[in-house]
Amino acid sequence: MTAKRAVGVAPDPARRRPGINRAAGPSRRRGFSLVELLVVIAIVALIFSLVATGITSSLQTQAVTAAAERLRAEINHAALLAQTDNRAVEFRFYRYSDPALPDDSPTFRGYQLVVLDRVETQGQTVVPHYAPLTSQHRLEGGVVLLEDPQFSTILRPPYTTRAAGDPDFGVESYEYVSFQLRPDGSTTLPKDEPACLTLIQERARVAGLADGTLPDDYRSLTVNPFNGRVRIY
Repeated sequence: MTAKRAVGVAPDPARRRPGINRAAGPSRRRGFSLVELLVVIAIVALIFSLVATGITSSLQTQAVTAAAERLRAEINHAALLAQTDNRAVEFRFYRYSDPALPDDSPTFRGYQLVVLDRVETQGQTVVPHYAPLTSQHRLEGGVVLLEDPQFSTILRPPYTTRAAGDPDFGVESYEYVSFQLRPDGSTTLPKDEPACLTLIQERARVAGLADGTLPDDYRSLTVNPFNGRVRIY
């Protein structure tokens, strides 16, 4: 007996081949539009700009802090040498121009420890000769000492011009201010006012600072005139 073919019966969905959707049309992928690409590029550029600014500011702050730490260490070293050698040690801050910079106006860029070596008499003139105790220390990382007498009282004028008996600092001419640390621990700094130094970035000095203001990146040192102790703020 021959089986009759079913008429009008829908095919069983279970018998369809898996993975094939006969009703689906050809696949279409949508790309980025020009406006979307420009927005993404602008966002990435903004992020990079913010990151670069933050890194630059951090590096400048670190440079000022490192310079302040080294300066404090050198002043402490001078106090120790004065006590060990039982003689006064002079701490000099040098003011000079740097032709390698766009703005080569003179400012305080270095320091050194010196000691009175000998005194010569030339006719009626007494010429003291000073010997360096340390090498020349030039502030690095674009850092300088702020000359504002409100924030760097130690650097107040008048400045001393280099004389015949002064050591060479590697520049043609310079001026300096100085103070001495004595064997008993005291200093020649004035006792009636705070003795301080402030370090800033050279770019802040060139840009100009309003009277009584400081840039964001700065460090101040105070020297106790009675015992030579140094603190950083």
